[in-house]
Amino acid sequence: MDLTTFRSELRTRLGVPAADAFFTDAICGQLVNSGLHLVETEADWPWLEASETINTVGGVDTYATAATALRTVSVRGPNAIALERIAIIEIERMNGTGSPRFYAPYGSALVVRPTPVGVEALLHRFIRTEVDLVGALDVPLLPVSYHSAVVEAAAWLAFRREGRTNDAAAAKQTFDDWIAQMRRRSSRRSDEPGGGEGAAGAG
Repeated sequence: MDLTTFRSELRTRLGVPAADAFFTDAICGQLVNSGLHLVETEADWPWLEASETINTVGGVDTYATAATALRTVSVRGPNAIALERIAIIEIERMNGTGSPRFYAPYGSALVVRPTPVGVEALLHRFIRTEVDLVGALDVPLLPVSYHSAVVEAAAWLAFRREGRTNDAAAAKQTFDDWIAQMRRRSSRRSDEPGGGEGAAGAG
């Protein structure tokens, strides 16, 4: 779904017309984005995996990560060997220069040791955030099959906003059911060995 469709689906879920004075486009957009971020923060979902190249500078040990980076998965050096993640206090006990072999996340940056002596390309793999849907045709990173989870999360927030306690509880339960299903199905490794020989069809 794009943002326009999310708004329409949310209004349908709430039982209000398209021209509802309370649930305007702006309010529905805010609710949809809040719902999207609720889904985003439930797990390190595979569709949020991303990577970037960080080029080191001689004498510099701290490097900002992408604005959308939320959690670091790994850092790989130019020799294709992963840097070892250690605590920031351990990093600060180290000195010396050379090719980085260790890193520690600190705030929105990565601190490496040894301190680089020149330019080296580090591959930073991370879990990113969803970006707010702003334009009418904006779509999330979330796979289409899970878009209804966002609608339920947005409905939960909307019902709470109206003080409709029972409806809010029902929407929250449906949202929780979606998250449980997503956790079961989020692995990129299929249970299906091919040729229609999945567990359910074996016999």
